[in-house]
Amino acid sequence: MAEFIGTAAIRERTREDLRYRDVLLGAVNASVVQIMTAPDLHEAISTALENVATAVRADRMLVLEVAQTASGVPRPRVNNSWTAPNMPAHSASMFGAIPADVLAWAAPLQQGKAMRARLSEVSESHKQFLQFLKVQSALLVPIMTNGEYWGHISFDDCSTERDWSDMEVDILTTLAQLIGTAITRERYVEELAKANTIVQNSPTILYRLRGDPSFPMIYISQNVSLLGHSAAEWLSSPTLYQNYVHPEDRAKVQGTMGELLRSDAASITIEYRMLTKAGASRWMEN
Repeated sequence: MAEFIGTAAIRERTREDLRYRDVLLGAVNASVVQIMTAPDLHEAISTALENVATAVRADRMLVLEVAQTASGVPRPRVNNSWTAPNMPAHSASMFGAIPADVLAWAAPLQQGKAMRARLSEVSESHKQFLQFLKVQSALLVPIMTNGEYWGHISFDDCSTERDWSDMEVDILTTLAQLIGTAITRERYVEELAKANTIVQNSPTILYRLRGDPSFPMIYISQNVSLLGHSAAEWLSSPTLYQNYVHPEDRAKVQGTMGELLRSDAASITIEYRMLTKAGASRWMEN
């Protein structure tokens, strides 16, 4: 009878674990869609991680961006946070002075390794730090951008010394990786927007040609209007731009562009004249 009850208990526990895994996977999958499609990444991460923290039964969740000070000391900054009802919320002063052995313990995060901490298994100063944070156990999952450590997500249990399972670590690490990808994408978009603003207010015209013998144009910055031309008109007729190279310079330009089709071609700088919409010539360095 005891063996039968034990087997039934194990089976029920397994079912509970599977149900929990399915709930967690569902929350993570929904979060991925939300993060990758939302116009406001910060708001999307906050909403998504609140749902994940609830599914993973954490008491508190923090997204910490970790920057290096001039002296090389990591300085965490809370970007997103969530706290369960009746649990201690974080404060800005929590991460003012982090003990040296805590920093050493957390060093593997920079290589993309998740870290687990339990109050009874850490050093004395680390224990005091966790008590200061009102944390009994924590799971830290690194966020990497372009292969570099950006920061981490901290899932805190403020009431029990929880044993975070490998399944939880794997699922939450995947989520952190996707958040890192979203942050990288947002940075890239911001850099493109800044570059576009600079270009549009300068005499530099950016363009891109497909590497075919006819060199059709596939991109031209809007400030081609400096020459009186329309970017939309040039893109709708991809070889139209060639008509606006000064007739005396066309052979030189075509010969130079032809050289660039070679696989071993080096970069080349040439000067030639382009015609404005009104027919005036302007010298261009290309």
